[in-house]
Amino acid sequence: MRGHVRKRGARWVAILDIPTSNGQRKQKWLSGFETKKAAERAMAEALVKIDQGTFVEASKQTLSDYFDTWLKAMRGQVKESTLRSYEVIVNKRIRPNLGALTLRRLTRSHLEAFYTDLLEGGLAPSSVGHTHAVLSRALRDAVDQHLIVRNPAYGARKPKVPNRQVRTWSAREVSRFLDFVSGDRLSALFLVAVTTGMRRGEVVGLRWRDVDLDKGRATILQTYVRTGAGWEFSEPKTNASRRTVALDVHTLAALREHRQRQMLERSLMGDAYEENDLIFARADGEPLEPRYVSERFDLLSKEAKLARIRFHDLRHTHATLALQAGVHPKVVQERLGHSDISITLQTYSHVLPGMQEEAASLVAALVFGA
Repeated sequence: MRGHVRKRGARWVAILDIPTSNGQRKQKWLSGFETKKAAERAMAEALVKIDQGTFVEASKQTLSDYFDTWLKAMRGQVKESTLRSYEVIVNKRIRPNLGALTLRRLTRSHLEAFYTDLLEGGLAPSSVGHTHAVLSRALRDAVDQHLIVRNPAYGARKPKVPNRQVRTWSAREVSRFLDFVSGDRLSALFLVAVTTGMRRGEVVGLRWRDVDLDKGRATILQTYVRTGAGWEFSEPKTNASRRTVALDVHTLAALREHRQRQMLERSLMGDAYEENDLIFARADGEPLEPRYVSERFDLLSKEAKLARIRFHDLRHTHATLALQAGVHPKVVQERLGHSDISITLQTYSHVLPGMQEEAASLVAALVFGA
């Protein structure tokens, strides 16, 4: 078995001489490489696969076949929860619609028509966007393996996710709500959510070992997330999400009081108490159901006769109040765990006009002494 490379027009091709079962030989061309080195590398990799019996001609490999291999390769490279989400997207969306297409014949037009069908079928734009992200990553890996020359997902027009209008409470409304829920078992949880900007899964996953009540800080090291197997604890997805946030004196006092109440529950439950070190848990120590947290928040905010917002909007409320108070956007970004400050600025752009006016006044005061 042998092969060679040669230039064809502006690009390089690798030509393999492959023996057949009847003793004859056939040529296999791998084309479209920008450099001689890239063609030689592709040829060497293909020859190894032929020797191992794992070489599959891209022209005959379907997208469904490729995803079988790709999902196996992802195991160990991504978190288990991420892999499960990949499997759901591949098996429920991609295979039924695109699986029969050969990998090499997949085009941008196929993908754009696929996205349109998903949208017209009622799938949320954000979910279509997640599907595009999985396809883009998988096809990028196919390019790296020299199964295809270009990634058709790169040029495909993915659906735009409409900007959701951020709904928040004012400082007065937050104060009213906290006063109203002061006797509720989850009152400290709601307080932590609005004074730190933590996500629901981060609050539910918070442990006593992750909080320093003396130094006044909490470190997010685990979160409670939904996976294909149900709810489970997991590490934060990004380095930005794995963060430490400062706690104010009111929140610290509430946590200390909450700990005393929890110790009493533990003593009453005795051996039936499940020790998970969770700050916010059921009376028996088991994790709180996140949906219950949201439902409890909805009920209490309705009873308090406040403007209806989601539990997640407490996070938006924290960020909005912080920016209005003059906290630097970079600090807000770090507290929220955003990976990029542009996400913070874009999400809370509604706050910026007022900050612009205040900045203009402050600079004028310095210059003109007003």
